[in-house]
Amino acid sequence: GPVTEKDSTRRRVYRLTANLLAFYLAVLTPYRNAIERGLGATVLPAVVDGINDHAGPAWEEAFRDYLHLRAADIDPRTVAIGPWWHGGGQDEIDAVALAGRSPVLVGEAKWAPCVNGDKIRDQLNRKALALTVGTEQPR
Repeated sequence: GPVTEKDSTRRRVYRLTANLLAFYLAVLTPYRNAIERGLGATVLPAVVDGINDHAGPAWEEAFRDYLHLRAADIDPRTVAIGPWWHGGGQDEIDAVALAGRSPVLVGEAKWAPCVNGDKIRDQLNRKALALTVGTEQPR
């Protein structure tokens, strides 16, 4: 759930933490037979598109892992770092750091060849204004 959600929730989400295995199962497996028949060049465009779809969530997780390493620099009272959302996941922040129950940092991680930083900052500011602790809705 969202980083601000109480730990007492029974809802759990499981995901593969081994990115190579997740890539193999999600991106390559659908094309395995074609690749084994020597049609790798024909499925390559679809695999490349799949890499981009796969890399986004992995990039966000790497971003949060980095923030965990820097937690004491963010705020010595940092207790949690994770994603946050509300409204059924329509407004999502890739990383929120909490010092106690107070948000002290918000951040976005984008996997793209080019981004509009001003637009991302403005959207992040809007989402951060809606950030609440302990009142999230399930998605």
